[in-house]
Amino acid sequence: MKSILFHATTTERAKAILLDGFIDGRGIHIAEMELPGVWLSDYPLDVSAGARGNAVLAVSFTLPLSCLAEFEVIEDDKPYREWCVPSDFIRQHATVAFG
Repeated sequence: MKSILFHATTTERAKAILLDGFIDGRGIHIAEMELPGVWLSDYPLDVSAGARGNAVLAVSFTLPLSCLAEFEVIEDDKPYREWCVPSDFIRQHATVAFG
């Protein structure tokens, strides 16, 4: 079963990702934990949700969503789900295209 998640970024960065792949970033989770990886969501986010740009990439995994459970970052107050997935995992199990 295929799973599709989304990554919002700038158009320039999206083009670089399509050419060279994702690179792990470091983001601070609400619990003040630093998480390395690529932030993905089950819904295309925009700047009002904290996205940094208006380009959206679709990340299509060859695995069911349940296989990404260890990367899910759960925050009860958000109307969408998020994952912080290592770029190596994305390279092995997904394809990336403009969403």
